[in-house]
Amino acid sequence: MNKQDIIKNILIAIVVLTAIFFAYKFLIPAKEDKGIDVIVSPKTEVVSVRDIELLRKKLDGIKVDTKIFSEESFSSLEDYRTQIFEEPVGRNNPFSAI
Repeated sequence: MNKQDIIKNILIAIVVLTAIFFAYKFLIPAKEDKGIDVIVSPKTEVVSVRDIELLRKKLDGIKVDTKIFSEESFSSLEDYRTQIFEEPVGRNNPFSAI
């Protein structure tokens, strides 16, 4: 073998080994670390009775205008529901022998 063939074989080996490395790195799933498990609980908020009463008072203060339901624009809306018909039910156990 001459010097040029040796260099060619070394470069081919380097390319093949690099391809094998990247295939292993990206195609084989990484093993999970068996480290210490840390459980973090979500921050809980303490709600007092006073907060609930304040919220209830705010909700009581909301006034809904029901005139919108009697307007022509509301009554002109069309119903596009599709009726679903009752269909026969199969056997109680579909896997039992016939």
